[in-house]
Amino acid sequence: FFFAEEMGDTKEDKPGASPVADPALENPTEWVDEPSPTGNTFGQWWSKNNPLGAKAPPSTPAGKESEAEGKEKEPKAPNATPDDSEADKREEDRFRDIIERWWANLMLSSAPAMENLQGNFSIAMSSARQAGAEAAQSARHMGEGAAHVAKRQADRAAGVAAMRAFRKQAAEWPGRFTMDQPLVETTVKVATWNLWWRHGSWEQRLLAIQSVLKEQKADIICLQEVWAEVGVDGRSQAQELADALGFHVTFDADNVKEGGLKLGNAILSRWPILSTSTKSLPAPKKGEGENEKRICLRADIDGPRGLLQVYTAHLNWKLHESAVRVAQLTEVCKFMEATRKPSSLSPVILCGDLNAVPDSDEIRMLVGKTKPAVDGMVLMDAWDVAGAGPGLTWDNVNPWAARELIPSRRLDYVFAGWPMEGGRGYVTSAALFGQEVIMTGDPSGEGMSSFRGFKGCVPSDHYGVVATVRY
Repeated sequence: FFFAEEMGDTKEDKPGASPVADPALENPTEWVDEPSPTGNTFGQWWSKNNPLGAKAPPSTPAGKESEAEGKEKEPKAPNATPDDSEADKREEDRFRDIIERWWANLMLSSAPAMENLQGNFSIAMSSARQAGAEAAQSARHMGEGAAHVAKRQADRAAGVAAMRAFRKQAAEWPGRFTMDQPLVETTVKVATWNLWWRHGSWEQRLLAIQSVLKEQKADIICLQEVWAEVGVDGRSQAQELADALGFHVTFDADNVKEGGLKLGNAILSRWPILSTSTKSLPAPKKGEGENEKRICLRADIDGPRGLLQVYTAHLNWKLHESAVRVAQLTEVCKFMEATRKPSSLSPVILCGDLNAVPDSDEIRMLVGKTKPAVDGMVLMDAWDVAGAGPGLTWDNVNPWAARELIPSRRLDYVFAGWPMEGGRGYVTSAALFGQEVIMTGDPSGEGMSSFRGFKGCVPSDHYGVVATVRY
């Protein structure tokens, strides 16, 4: 949120990460003061509901308070400076820009939708402002100047709380706020793929993986079982793939195998990565299974139409570890909740090899078929929305998978949050990739097949998933 840094409410990113600009504020739109479907104008509504300090309606003579409000005039802080006033005005203007965008969208909607907007926002704000008033009252003993500062801070916090509550409600009930709006036609293409670390003919598979990823023309690529050699001069599969595609990249791993090889997750992006962070996921209790040191990796991406928040996870693989995966996904959801920036105009995207089938406890928890891990957090499974057929990403047709003697299953996913304004976040297509034998021209290596003198292989033991999402 755009006040979060000033309020000390942000989770620290990795050193050197650039601050994330609020995309909603880069090109603020002009608003026309016309009546909404419920009969009032934005100016009339805003003068009453401005969460950073209500102003008298334009018809009220300058210098007089609204009789309806009946509030005492705030004492002026003796240590207030012009900079304080200017900072408050900037904050109010930025907040108003956000609300104006919502209002402009809802001008295209029906009267019931506008009534829901006004009613829900007012309820959220009233509750938050009550907390702010109580905080200000408790500060009166500090003296006039200190009380003024405390009240100003409390009002700001109240406005932030109201906006957060409002946006959360909008995300949970998208139909109330997006019905009858024109859908955005622009999209982002997101892919996920487990690369099977350095198993099999990994050098030849790397060439095949590069070839397939180039063909997909995805904008964002989430990868699991990515290898990297320990040391400054060590090779990094993620970096090599990013270089081949001309993409930005972030990689992290908790798991270091024998021989000094890391096994982790990566996010590749066509656009700059502003900041990243990593969440270590819980392991089985001692004596009940192997600690596979799984992680969830986050990247905030500076997309051309606003901030994109992308997460990729890789969960424990054993069939009997469903409870472990439930615990891991619970932490993933908490991680998304803690790092989510409410100012983003697009829902979060979660990708990965979750090693769980669609009707498992862990996936049901994500898609709203049972109690969610985080209250109100429900994601849309791209394959359920727009895929065709079973969507098997672990398929015994694949020779690398067949030798494991594990049933064919759908284990790899692209999820998006519930659609927002203009249908942003809605999945329009989903497909598998990486199913074909790719000829590399190198005759060496285990599992290679021959065709007209060339050698080739299926790139990984998993197939990838690619989805197109409105953005």
